[in-house]
Amino acid sequence: MKRSQFLIAGVILAIVLIGGIIFVQNLQSTSSNNQKNQIGEIMMKDKIDDMEEESVMEKNEDSMQKEDVMKENSGQYIPYSKDSLTSNKNVIFFAASWCPTCRGLDNAINSELGNIPSDLTILKADYDAETSLKQKYGVTYQHTLVQVDKDGNMLKKWNGSENVLAILNELK
Repeated sequence: MKRSQFLIAGVILAIVLIGGIIFVQNLQSTSSNNQKNQIGEIMMKDKIDDMEEESVMEKNEDSMQKEDVMKENSGQYIPYSKDSLTSNKNVIFFAASWCPTCRGLDNAINSELGNIPSDLTILKADYDAETSLKQKYGVTYQHTLVQVDKDGNMLKKWNGSENVLAILNELK
């Protein structure tokens, strides 16, 4: 081989080596940036988790204050009848005996009777038997609650409350 060929081969080898070094450095830089992004995401998630935890603690404190007030006065939890509507707040709870979430709310209400405010009457209606009542309020799902006035006019309808406090939070 001629000397010029060795020189060209050396230059090509140098270019390949320099290119390889630059490639590896870029790869390391990208990896470092990805790690920084992941660390940033983790830190952001931790901040969000902390904020959610603080919010839950504040809600629990508010709930405890509401519960203390509620224990002073006790409302009613009774079976539904047309004559059982009061001049205060009324909530009709459409419950089915076969519905696990309905049984859960029924148990919760019974265990929290002292937390029902004196101006509230919760009326338990049999979801399977009260067909005309379901039609009147457009109830198509068990575990539906309907707030009504003393004349039976619907004020609000919702599903899925888990306890007395959740019901209170829905009332108008």
